[in-house]
Amino acid sequence: MELIKNYNFNKKNVNLYNYKIDDDGIKYLSKLLKNNKKIKKLNLCSTNISTIGIKYLSEALKFNNTLNILNLCCNDIDDEGIKYLSESLMVNNSIEYLNVNDNKITDYGVEYLFQTLRFNKTLYYIDFLINDISEKGFKSILNNLKWYNNTITHISFNCVRYYSEDLVNDIIIELNKNKIKNKIKNNIKLTSLPLYLNKSSIYINPCIQYDLYTFLLKIK
Repeated sequence: MELIKNYNFNKKNVNLYNYKIDDDGIKYLSKLLKNNKKIKKLNLCSTNISTIGIKYLSEALKFNNTLNILNLCCNDIDDEGIKYLSESLMVNNSIEYLNVNDNKITDYGVEYLFQTLRFNKTLYYIDFLINDISEKGFKSILNNLKWYNNTITHISFNCVRYYSEDLVNDIIIELNKNKIKNKIKNNIKLTSLPLYLNKSSIYINPCIQYDLYTFLLKIK
């Protein structure tokens, strides 16, 4: 708690990596974050955030419209915690990058997250490597990308051993559709758009590539 109280939060990049913050510390930070207009990037990786802590933080995110990058990797966030976070993302309009890598998220948490992201128009990158997500969870991701969300363009997740080639293929196609929509919306030329599997669109084992002709056929 004293570490948090003595930390200088009057800057854009707040790095609390490996600070062992208890729930009271997160509560203090969340109160500060609620009305903060300075912090753009918040790194809470390996800070032992519990479900109670993520609930405090999620409440603050409903009011904060400045934070762009939130790193919550290597904590103990479970499906209940991701539910609180998802509810805040329904109203938050500033976070663009979310890292929940190496937590305790299952198919249920992912399904809830992507259902609520139907209402979010700013988040474009989600990293959830090293979580307990099966093919069922990624089918839910695909469904929500296909029918509801046109903002997310980048996803990082575990290796392809859980997922069929067709499923991976379809997720990549939906991400690339979102890239095209976003580039058109912002009047950006499409010539540099990556239309194949690489680290700029989705991070898994790079074992499949898609040529432009096949991609365009699929999105007609």
